[in-house]
Amino acid sequence: MSVIQYVVRDSAGIVQRGAVEDSNSNNANIALAQGDAVSLNLRPSDVANYARSGDDLILSLGDGREIVLNDYFNTQGQAAADLYLTQDGILYEVGIDPVGNVSFQEAATWGKWSELDALTFPNDPVVQQAAVADAADAAVNDALVADAGAGGFVGATSDSEVASQGIGLGLGLGGLGGSSLGALGLGAAAVAGGAMALDGSGAGGSGAGGGGTRVDDPTVDRPNATYQIGGDDALMVEVTGTAEPGARVAVQIGDETVTVTANANGIWRARFSGESFPEDGSYEAVVTVTNPNGSVVVLDGPSVVIDTVAPDVDAGGNDGMGGDWINAEAADDGLTIEGTGEPGAEITVEVEGVTRQTTVGDDGTWSVHFEDGVLPGGEYATDVTVTATDAFGNQSVRTESIAIDTVAPELDFDPIEGDNLANAAERADGIVVSGTSEPGATLVVSYDGASYETVAGVDGNWSVTFAATDFAEGEYDAVITAVATDRAGNATTTTSTLHIDTEGSVTIEPGTDGGEPVVNTENSGDGVELTGNAEPGSTVTVVYDGESYDAEVDADGSWTVTVPAQDVTDGEYDVDVTVTATDAAGNTSTTTSTVTVDTETRVTVDTDYAGADRLIGADEADAGVTFTGSTEAGASVEVEFEGSTHTTTAGADGSWSVTFPPAEIPEGDYDGTLNVTVTDLAGNSASESMNVPVDTTAFVAFSTDPVETDGTVNAAEASDGVVLTGATFPGSVVNVTDGTHSYTATVAADGTWSVTVPAADLPGGETEVSYTANAVSASGNSSSSTMTVTVDTVTSATLDAPFSADNVINGAEHDAGVTFTGQAEPGSSVNVTLSGATVAASVAADGTWSATFSAADVPQGEVNAPISVTATDAAGNSTTLTETVAIDTTTGVTADAPSLGGDGVLNAVETAGGITLSGNAEPGASVNVTFNGQTRPAVVAADGTWSVDWPAAHLPSGESTQTVQVTATDAVGNSATTTTAIEVDTLVRDFTGADAPELSDGVIAGPERAGGMAFSGTTEPGASVTVQIAGSAQAATVQADGSWSVTFPEGSIPTGEYTTTLTTSTTDQAGNVSTVSESVRIDTEAGALTLSAEPIEIDDVVNAAEHADGVTVMGTATPGMTVSVGFGTATTTTVAAPDGSWSATFPTGDIPPGTWDASISASITDAYGNTRAVSDSVRIDTEVTNFTTDTPVTADNIISGAEAANGVTLAGSVEPGSVVSVRLGMVTRSATVAADG
Repeated sequence: MSVIQYVVRDSAGIVQRGAVEDSNSNNANIALAQGDAVSLNLRPSDVANYARSGDDLILSLGDGREIVLNDYFNTQGQAAADLYLTQDGILYEVGIDPVGNVSFQEAATWGKWSELDALTFPNDPVVQQAAVADAADAAVNDALVADAGAGGFVGATSDSEVASQGIGLGLGLGGLGGSSLGALGLGAAAVAGGAMALDGSGAGGSGAGGGGTRVDDPTVDRPNATYQIGGDDALMVEVTGTAEPGARVAVQIGDETVTVTANANGIWRARFSGESFPEDGSYEAVVTVTNPNGSVVVLDGPSVVIDTVAPDVDAGGNDGMGGDWINAEAADDGLTIEGTGEPGAEITVEVEGVTRQTTVGDDGTWSVHFEDGVLPGGEYATDVTVTATDAFGNQSVRTESIAIDTVAPELDFDPIEGDNLANAAERADGIVVSGTSEPGATLVVSYDGASYETVAGVDGNWSVTFAATDFAEGEYDAVITAVATDRAGNATTTTSTLHIDTEGSVTIEPGTDGGEPVVNTENSGDGVELTGNAEPGSTVTVVYDGESYDAEVDADGSWTVTVPAQDVTDGEYDVDVTVTATDAAGNTSTTTSTVTVDTETRVTVDTDYAGADRLIGADEADAGVTFTGSTEAGASVEVEFEGSTHTTTAGADGSWSVTFPPAEIPEGDYDGTLNVTVTDLAGNSASESMNVPVDTTAFVAFSTDPVETDGTVNAAEASDGVVLTGATFPGSVVNVTDGTHSYTATVAADGTWSVTVPAADLPGGETEVSYTANAVSASGNSSSSTMTVTVDTVTSATLDAPFSADNVINGAEHDAGVTFTGQAEPGSSVNVTLSGATVAASVAADGTWSATFSAADVPQGEVNAPISVTATDAAGNSTTLTETVAIDTTTGVTADAPSLGGDGVLNAVETAGGITLSGNAEPGASVNVTFNGQTRPAVVAADGTWSVDWPAAHLPSGESTQTVQVTATDAVGNSATTTTAIEVDTLVRDFTGADAPELSDGVIAGPERAGGMAFSGTTEPGASVTVQIAGSAQAATVQADGSWSVTFPEGSIPTGEYTTTLTTSTTDQAGNVSTVSESVRIDTEAGALTLSAEPIEIDDVVNAAEHADGVTVMGTATPGMTVSVGFGTATTTTVAAPDGSWSATFPTGDIPPGTWDASISASITDAYGNTRAVSDSVRIDTEVTNFTTDTPVTADNIISGAEAANGVTLAGSVEPGSVVSVRLGMVTRSATVAADG
């Protein structure tokens, strides 16, 4: 046996080499790991069978040896390593998919550099099949195994086995053999001499003989197949078939034609490669066979689709490309990249490490979107890499540059006009606005409709000039707006406030210091103060009479300047004043005014005010005295005489006049002084004084002593007449009159006088008499005086009634003391006597009086007491009145104890019907009952019995002792109160509803019900308890301390899903009943669950092909529930869909192969622990058992020409019921299978 070399390269590129001599040696096992590549120096035709054993791949060679590739498969049944074989210096990659199909793909060629060079062997191995004894039978071997690699195999299938399996017969050296993948169920596959061998099962025949094989009709292998070749594939196409040996076969694909000759076995092969490889396109191969006899046969060949050209793709012209920028506003919507490409091609766009994928539409356009926030903000340019991959794997990469700028430009103002202030001069020559921004940014600067545009220079500086007319005159703040827009369109807006001040102002107040319009003598002494207003911050200069003065300017703009007194000349004249103000902005304003100077005035007084003698006598004084004179026109004149003052204004001629009335001319004999002061319009003053003699003497008066000592004549004093006295000048005559009677007084030498008014001339009652004394002096001057005399010869007194609201003094009134009131003359004294006790009353100024008797001075009980009132007025007149006072100070009340069912306790039943309270009081009394915070009036009968109903709503509940308070008030207001107690017991103490740990979630689940439900609680000791749920009631056991418990057996609570009421009732020894109810959910069912009634894998039998792609178990369950599914020993979970369906797929690795019955189960558990399970079984049958072929086929296991001519019979055994087909060379026969297999 030849040595088989191998190479293993791991994922890190480390290469290990070895050799296999026979399968019994240790090195027949080659250990692999994930990502390894193993290359065997074997041709594809040297491997008779591929079989999986666990994770290992077993290669059975034509010479009987086996090579085991350990851990070739991963747990999903996929190849974990790459396997390569070599033929004709070409490295072929062996592909084995999870269902066992074997394929070959050219990977590299020896001598052409490739990363697979280390795995390529330059010389083909020779692995001779054990059945070949010598080269003498080469002719037969050639007949069976031609250059195309047609191999013999025997295939068998059973009812449960879909995939075909092969066992190589080992016939021929060049044959691939019938390769099988054992338990994987892989069908035969053969590739010879190329990356893609288009050989197959085309019709043909085989014969025997040393001269070759005759083919009656030419054929093309797999004429209906379609093969696709992309840019990553080897650029080679082979079309094969059969024809008469020596026939010329021309195969045309597109514009290329390859002509070959059928070999001696009638096999032909046309290879398109290199210059003969067709251009891209879709072609139907046309095969023209010219037989040796000249006849021509044209056959249809397979379809070939070639696409090796990378797809077109374009992404130019997007936002941010070609000098365009993506700004912040555009970035807020995300980034969309679009372009064109080959319809159907897959597009991958990568920007800043972020990728998006799409497919080119039928119209050749594509678009992807990067959401806002996916790409970083900032200012940068980055690559957009677009990769297009067409259906053939051809790939194009296009890179564009995209510019992103999401940063708004900086923008600042310089101080406008240096200080952000523009005066009239600065406005006049235009206002320059400048600042800084991002170099190259476009600036738009605007104010009030005027707008100017500029571009920031390379240093970022910018400026614009506003015309003077862009800003109105005046003083105001102008807000100037600048908008900077960078090259990407990002904009920044900012403002600057410019204070416009083009107007100054200045005023001068009229008048001088103190507001005087004229500079007079008074205000010129300290100089002349001028005032006015200017703009705050201004400087003010005042020019007065040619002299310049700097004013003081306050913060509010008011200004003051004082012209020194020495600069003001006395006299009467006008002075021009000029005021100039310069404000903070530099604006200048001027105003003028005139100041009047007047520092002189005069006054005179005439002497003809009282005739030639200039003496004011009594008659002149009685007529009033007028004084006159002269001064400046319009001057104010003030005239003062003996304490009285009059003012006037001089007329246009300067004359003035004032009159003093008689009252302002004091009587007597004296020299008075007249003072006159004038003030002219300028404020200058002048004064003049003059002596004025006065003589108005005359006198009479009444004595100041009170008449009859107290000034009032009472009855006793009036009875003997009244004497009036007074005084006058000696020698005068005095007469006294009351208007009706006249009396001549006696005047003594000292001037005192007196007169007696007789009793008969005095009026009675209460009145006043006016007396007038008239005196004539010895010189003839008259005088009079008047006096009023009060006459009071009567008095009165009253007693107010009722003394109380009902004119009866009750107990409360008695205890508080009793006050009597009445009316007497103002100033009277009043004494009140009640049952012998006397109290001096208090008399108010209006004559009302009050006298209060203490409780000790007022009799008690029911009596009529005498009372008297004596009043003496201020004049000494007295009067007395007598009355009787009713006194009633006593009453009483009682309350009956309610029977309350005979036990004196108010319970719940009695409370429900209400109760009646009763008792006795004084007839006619009113009774109020207070109970449980409520007060109700009772009904009082004529005999004094009373009762009141107390409704249930106002009765107390619980356990307590309540007080009933009864208050009776008799007809006169006397009150009496009594109380009684009522015991209240209307509830069951310490009662709680049924509780159980299982009720924490409000649900009784199946597992909780299964053990019986125990409830517990508390109640009043001695009470009974009953618990009811779902129609079942149980009496609880109550302990001495009031705790209770009850257990419902499992069967007493019905199963299902429903809501019921849990009711707990208790009755105490007093008969009070209390009930607690709550809603409880019963949930003892997990939900719906079924296994699908449809057979698994159609017939409830899992064959090898079905086993290879996993087995799906389906069913229905309550939507949303998690279903635990078991298949044999494997388990998995799934969730029921909204329609209740569920499915669980068990991969092939979870289901052991072979022939056996697998149990299937499904279960669900709801949130409350309720479970439901269902089960079934399925048959596993993944293998054809007892499949053998009898060998040797002939005595020497070599079919000779003679044996071939007579036909060859093949036999063997297989699983009963199987179907066996045998293929030898190009001929297939169906075997006859006996009942025993």
